[in-house]
Formats: sequence, C-alpha cells, structure tokens
Amino acid sequence: MNPRTRLHKLFYVSALYLREICGIIEARGERQKPKTLSPLPSDFLTSDEVNTMQINRYKRWRSRQKLLVALGLVFIAGISFAGALLWQPTQLRLVPGMALPALAPVREEVTPPLVGAPPQAEVLTPPAPVEFTPGQFALSWQVAPSEPVDVAYFDDAIFFGDSLSTGFVTHRLFRNAAVVAAIGASPAVALEEPLIPTTYGMATMLEAAQEKGPRGKVYIMLGSQALELSTEEFVEGYRQFIAAVREQYPGATIYIMSMPPVAAHVGDFHPGVSRERVIELNSYIAELARVSDLPFLNVFDALAGPDGYLPAHGASDGLHLSAEYHFVLLDFLKAHTLEGAAAG
Repeated sequence: MNPRTRLHKLFYVSALYLREICGIIEARGERQKPKTLSPLPSDFLTSDEVNTMQINRYKRWRSRQKLLVALGLVFIAGISFAGALLWQPTQLRLVPGMALPALAPVREEVTPPLVGAPPQAEVLTPPAPVEFTPGQFALSWQVAPSEPVDVAYFDDAIFFGDSLSTGFVTHRLFRNAAVVAAIGASPAVALEEPLIPTTYGMATMLEAAQEKGPRGKVYIMLGSQALELSTEEFVEGYRQFIAAVREQYPGATIYIMSMPPVAAHVGDFHPGVSRERVIELNSYIAELARVSDLPFLNVFDALAGPDGYLPAHGASDGLHLSAEYHFVLLDFLKAHTLEGAAAG
C-alpha cells in the first residue's frame, strides 16, 4: 500500500471516529435543551427567569461541546499525520554523484537431482507481450469457430470461476449447467479455501462440485482475482487447479478460458488491474492449456475492441461484464466447441 493510500485510509477512519464523537456529544446536548418549563424552584423565581436559566445552561454546554469537538479533531488529525509519517516505507533518495553501496555477489547453489525424482514440469515460455495487437492470442491450439450449438449443449457442463463467473447465474445464461464460482477466488484459493456454501457447510470449489453430480464438460475461467499475485504464484496455482480438476473429472472435456478484457476505465475502480497485466497472464493461461493438452477458448479476442479494451458499456466498473456482454460471451461459447470444430 503506497503512503498516499495509507494516509487517505487513516483520515477516513479518523473522520468516522470524529463523527461518532460528535454524535454522542450532540445527543447529550439535545438532552440539555429547554423543552418545557420546569416547575418553579421557589416563590422568588418567575417562569421567565427559570427559562432564562435553562437557556444559559444550554449555551454553556454548547460552548463546551464545540471545544471538545475542536480538540477531538486536532487530536485525531495529529494521530493520522504521525501515523502516516511513521508508517511510510523508507526510500532511498538518489542524489547526482552519489555513490551506491556495493552489493555482495550472489552465489548460485546447484542442488543435485534426487535419485528417482519425477521429471520436472515443462517450463512455460509464453510470449508475454507488453502492447496489444489484434489477434493477440490467435494460437494454433485454440478452439476454432464452428456452427453454434444449442444452449442444451451445456446441460452437462460445470463452470469454475471467480466473481466474473457469478454473472452466469445472475443473468441465467444456462438451463441446467452447474456454476461453482466465488468472489475473490484465485486459482490457489479456489483449490484450497472453503468459499462455497453447501448443505454440509462451507466447502472448496471441487468439494462443492461433487454435489452437482458427474459432468461431461468442464469450463475454467480464473485469474481476474489474481492479478496482484506474482506470475510464479499464479502459474503454479493454476497448474495445480487443472491437475485437481482432471483427477475429479477423468473423462470430461476440460476447456481453459482466457480472462475477458478490461475496460479503459478499470483503474478508476480497481487500481491494481490493467490491460497489460491481463494480457500477460492470459499468455500464461494459453501456454498452460497447450502444455496440458487442453482446448483453449480465446475469450479475450472475442470481446476486446481494436485497442485491446472492453467497450466502456461492457462493464460498469471496467472488470465485471454487463448483462449484454454475458450473452455475447455465451454466443462465443456456443460457437466454439470441439464437437462443432470436428464436424466443420
């Protein structure tokens, strides 16, 4: 978290506390207001004199109230400013002509292979592009366009995904397809964390999928909740999730879907998300599909405009697809099946 964001959060929390303090003081002040005349305390005071006494008492209380609010504001602002200074990470300021400290050479340690160890997984070497070009993922192993199938084709399918896939249920894209998706599910989290409510309590995605019965087709669309992870963590988590799905659905056709594109205004709602990062991780997803010998569905190119962005009306927050673009995605899936490609 950068210092500016930290400072904003501190002031936001301070403002909440100050609002609570003001509410408490205001409530106490309301109780001190002269609402009705009290009985005369003695025969020597008129009703006007009693009322004047109550008003003066209320004015004194309001003065103390304003003073307490001012002191509370100064105190909280001081705490916030001090916290921002103390918690700001140390940075090295470079001055022209300044000599940098010498770094000790890094020793490379070579670990001898274990006897009888299993062969290492194939190293992924995606292009990892920086700039978008049309047809970015026009890969030889992606599923080719074919004659659209009926939506009944997905009756024996199950979809695994994150918050982007929850729209499949919200917008009723399918009749009998199962959707197992959760907000905040990265590939590793989807495999390990109990995110899905079931009749037996919270369960992981694959555990919850067992309640859906056997399935002939599996669609995986993960990654939008893992854009801030390191590339190594992302790839390893995705690889393990694919392996677990294969073990649970040994006879099913498993489709690997790329992440959809993001709109140009996505940074206004999700500061850690960018078009370039989506393109980079999609390259690894495509390569994972290739080395796993699984069909790859190029969702990105199907929804992206000429500039590599999702149209602005395609996602209100720049990330989660609108109802219209969920059905655009459905049309793409119907027109990209292995059966249709084989028939064509």
